[in-house]
Amino acid sequence: MKNSPQKEIKSICMKKSRLKQLEGIYVAKTLNKTVNLSAVDKSLVLNGRDMLIPESDSIFGIRGWNGKIEIEHLSDSTFLNIINGQKETYLKAKNGKEMMSF
Repeated sequence: MKNSPQKEIKSICMKKSRLKQLEGIYVAKTLNKTVNLSAVDKSLVLNGRDMLIPESDSIFGIRGWNGKIEIEHLSDSTFLNIINGQKETYLKAKNGKEMMSF
């Protein structure tokens, strides 16, 4: 099996205020997984270890990985989609009640 060539990620600059809006804990629909996004410098860090590279206002990549992370902000909630062959969706938790209404 061949490894697929790594895609080149073209980064954009994002405002710190926008990164702060995206920061937080995201919970999987099954409630058995969480993802933590932290704003660090001019980007986000996934689970304290992977630096996300902003490709657009809502799409992020990671060096050495061919998938993407998409963040959808709706009027009343924010979703994080990890797309790598299949799509895993997480809901941003605002408080304990939010986790129960996924």
